[in-house]
Amino acid sequence: MSFDALARRIWIAAFGLTWLSSWSGSAKGDEKFFTQQPEIAGAEALEPAANSAANSAADAKRFAAGPTSVWIWGAESNGKYALRTTFDATAKAARLKASCDNVLTLYLNGKRIASSNDWQQPADIDVQKFLKPGKNELAAEVENQGGPAGFVLKLAMTLADGKTQYVVSDASWQAAPSRGSDQSAPVRQIAKLGDSPWGDVFSAAAAGPPAGIFLTLSDCRCVVS
Repeated sequence: MSFDALARRIWIAAFGLTWLSSWSGSAKGDEKFFTQQPEIAGAEALEPAANSAANSAADAKRFAAGPTSVWIWGAESNGKYALRTTFDATAKAARLKASCDNVLTLYLNGKRIASSNDWQQPADIDVQKFLKPGKNELAAEVENQGGPAGFVLKLAMTLADGKTQYVVSDASWQAAPSRGSDQSAPVRQIAKLGDSPWGDVFSAAAAGPPAGIFLTLSDCRCVVS
């Protein structure tokens, strides 16, 4: 199979048969170029984490260490909640991973830092700029759209002495009807990270997308014949 035919087949498999294209060249044998910026729903981070090979290896080791995160939720599986916790921070670097089944909007000190509607594509965020000395608050607005409900988070903060401080979703979190509510109750623990039904979603995401999921391309330029 020629390279051009292979490129065309990959393009059709990944993006379907709906083409909005601009063509150049009219003579026989001229190449025809297509440019598009496709969008795939999943996690959106306002400050995506750096993705070099060195950073990825160091971060994978850092997130594998420390306390195990727990999938948590409010009292009712089909309810909407604001899941909250507070912590102290004096970090020189900080990265956070979070996932929710199904819908998540995540806030740090009142600022929206990420959103997601696919638990298989967790948010992965550099949150250093959102931290402040002393007390900080994480709040996750979560909603279930049927089936299992759960929210999981792990924040790894590098201290000045090189040690790592962690914040994880666990029994210490509170569930409130909304972020502005003064009423709250202890969260319900569903499963540890790595257990069924979600598995270790953070490690799976670091290894690559699940089968059938295509990576988002910032600029796709394909050659077809």
